[in-house]
Amino acid sequence: MFSALTARRLGQLAEDNVRLNKLMVTVAKLSPLKGGDLKQLYYAWQLRNIGKLSFDDQLIKPAYLQLSPARQRLYRRHPLLAQAQIMLVKPLYDAGKIIAQHKEYLDGSGYPSGLKADEISLGAQYLCVVNDYVELVNGHYSERAYSTAEAIRYMQDTAEERYNPEALKTLVKALQELNKQGAALKDEYIGSVELKPGMKLTRDLLSEQHVLLLSAGMVMDDVAIERLREMEFNLGEHFRIYIQQRK
Repeated sequence: MFSALTARRLGQLAEDNVRLNKLMVTVAKLSPLKGGDLKQLYYAWQLRNIGKLSFDDQLIKPAYLQLSPARQRLYRRHPLLAQAQIMLVKPLYDAGKIIAQHKEYLDGSGYPSGLKADEISLGAQYLCVVNDYVELVNGHYSERAYSTAEAIRYMQDTAEERYNPEALKTLVKALQELNKQGAALKDEYIGSVELKPGMKLTRDLLSEQHVLLLSAGMVMDDVAIERLREMEFNLGEHFRIYIQQRK
């Protein structure tokens, strides 16, 4: 119940929530965690964001990097707030400890406590990888949502020192497995000049005023591409276009 309420508060669509739950379950099954540890990891995944329920819209809606330093400090409290909210529920005590650490990074650059390496539980290291991937592709970290390809590149290259390498490999393997089943988002970000007939949109195309221009799933043709470029020129915008990843 709390997971559903939190997803709704954060603007998460039900179908996206189902897809992301499948991703977490697949990663968990491929991880070395077993038995009760596996169950606690899944509980932690479901409840990781409940600490944000007390935040106002000005703290929730902007991407993390768009917040002022003062607002970022407030935002970084959410893992501890979530732990506090569930710590009195005895069966969730271990999940609360995972949640409290799921934004910590191996290099000590995370929050709320700046833990390093083995100070972070294995469950939290796996949750961190999946959660950060989700935040990147959903636009919760940077001003622009990352494509799935960009998110993986960022985690493997730009920020590789943050993550457990085996957990990151497991995430990539899980995405590959789900993609074969048609149950995972796999896309890349391009500009309108790169559009070609036959390309398929993986996300709704919105203007800067959040007006729906084209729906996810549309296969582009010459007419649609020309009209899109014309709209982009007339509005003076650069549209955020996500297409099914090319092989």
